[in-house]
Amino acid sequence: MLLATAALAVPATAQATLTIGSNLGRAPEGIMSSFGCSPPCTLSQDTLSADRQAPGGLVSPVNGTITRWRIGAAGASSPTSLRVIRPLGGGLFTGAATSATVTPALNTTSAFATQLPIKVGDSIGINCCQPFAEYFLLSGGTMREWQPVLADGGPGRASAGPGDPHELVLNADIEPTTGFAINLVKAGKGGKLTVVATYPNPGTLTGGDARDKRVATAAGGKKQQLFLTSTSRKVQVPGQTISILMKPTKLARTLLARKGRLKAKAEVVFTPTGGSPSAQVLRVKLKR
Repeated sequence: MLLATAALAVPATAQATLTIGSNLGRAPEGIMSSFGCSPPCTLSQDTLSADRQAPGGLVSPVNGTITRWRIGAAGASSPTSLRVIRPLGGGLFTGAATSATVTPALNTTSAFATQLPIKVGDSIGINCCQPFAEYFLLSGGTMREWQPVLADGGPGRASAGPGDPHELVLNADIEPTTGFAINLVKAGKGGKLTVVATYPNPGTLTGGDARDKRVATAAGGKKQQLFLTSTSRKVQVPGQTISILMKPTKLARTLLARKGRLKAKAEVVFTPTGGSPSAQVLRVKLKR
């Protein structure tokens, strides 16, 4: 029985992010490590020493949105865009998204805002380097190359790499997707409440009374009366559908024994790994 009479999504006020790619711990080298391709090509990091990787690794561990990317340049740069690169299996890849084209500043690390969707298992790369650019080090890892550039949504293509040792001095920040879809809200016997929802990323799920840890107006000065106990579960994989069981408090059981039914507000909070929480509040009727 579906009992939710209203569901209110509460977005986080400040999003947390995780970073993939290089940790930018080393400045790119000069002409001896430069790279050029005509026409422009797509380049991405295939392998990289662990001590040079950003905290999130080389491929996205979450579904989300790239909000900012950074690239280091030495004494040469060229028109460059960030790419999201998606593996299709069998050694084939396609483009998944492309940022606006920019020309990074010389002898520094440049940062650019963007909004690019990214999925679990995707990697980042760039379209560049005509005539050539100095975004690289001749050590630390290997790169993949596609020429001409990968088309977004295009047919799968094998890369020309991995090739000679190179580090691409590039990383990107990802905001994990937090929004979740509630599939079922069911009131069971004895005041129990089950909520079934599908979650976009691994993380932590918490459910309980929406008034938990909140205080009434100063005039009353009393703690809110709670009808549901708090409980938590782990979401293990992206796209997992999982249920959470909230049990009634002693007060709720007492009131249910007298009234038979009881109006309550339940709150479900999902916090993705590396991200900010998202909540939905449900108006429900508990039953004896």
